[in-house]
Amino acid sequence: MTRPRPGPQTVLQAARVFGADPDTLTLVNAGVNTVYRAGDLTLRLCSAHFRPASFLTPPLEWLCWLHAHGAPVCQPLSTPHGDWTVTVLEAGEPFLATATRWVDGPRLSDVPPTPEVYREYGRSIGRLHRASRGFALPPGTPHMLYPGEAGVFPRWDRLWTRAARHTGGHPALERAFARLTPSVLAWAQEESVLTHGDLRPGNVIWHGGRAVVIDFDEPVWGPAALDLARAGLELSAARRPILLAALLDGYRQEHPLAAAWDARLPELMAARAALMAAWSAEDGDGGAGTGSGVVVSLPRLLERLEREDF
Repeated sequence: MTRPRPGPQTVLQAARVFGADPDTLTLVNAGVNTVYRAGDLTLRLCSAHFRPASFLTPPLEWLCWLHAHGAPVCQPLSTPHGDWTVTVLEAGEPFLATATRWVDGPRLSDVPPTPEVYREYGRSIGRLHRASRGFALPPGTPHMLYPGEAGVFPRWDRLWTRAARHTGGHPALERAFARLTPSVLAWAQEESVLTHGDLRPGNVIWHGGRAVVIDFDEPVWGPAALDLARAGLELSAARRPILLAALLDGYRQEHPLAAAWDARLPELMAARAALMAAWSAEDGDGGAGTGSGVVVSLPRLLERLEREDF
């Protein structure tokens, strides 16, 4: 799917609205969102046709709550007029812009993975879940993905059942969904928390010995261990046991987690990989990927599901 990209003048206009110095604009990422750094500010733009305000606003409200309650997250920023989201038009195409405070430091994916680092990673996830307690959006707030569906944020088991329609043509994926569906539906009956949804090492900045979480686009209700499963999904098989143990230890220092998840986590990691593979199949994104995307490309995920490498 081709996604419209904002032109230079659109980016400049958005930067000025948020009070950023346009002379410092530097492109950081051109993925689903187009992301720029402008001094001590991170500016993110996306097409309103691809991600409307109903998609962006609930996660932004959650991020505001998390920051106000001490979670280790990027600080959301409003315009001088108090707006959190700005619409900028380019030849009739609306783009939505949001801003957060820039966080200095490498992404956790570029930091040597040690037990100490992963223990702090787990603490950050635990603090994020702890800070979410009490968060609620006003009654009547529409669902961010599926108008008419109950609640505001998607439930992980609902994402799973929808994705099951897109496993055809990939035998390893069909087998994974058949094998894992009973567990996914059973977990949905247990206590759920609002999770980040994509808490991979690439969405964490290592800042002064702390793990600061960024990129709040995909919150989802699910088991607390869902964020832990995504955090460990890209670990090599050799380092996985010791680093997952450190991740779980750090998490439990900040937030409770049932002991049963120690044994369940590999199965949840497999389910997370299967869901990502189904999304790629649905989007027609069957390439091998480049750079860090290789490890979560459809061919790589299918290979791991076939070998049950979790």
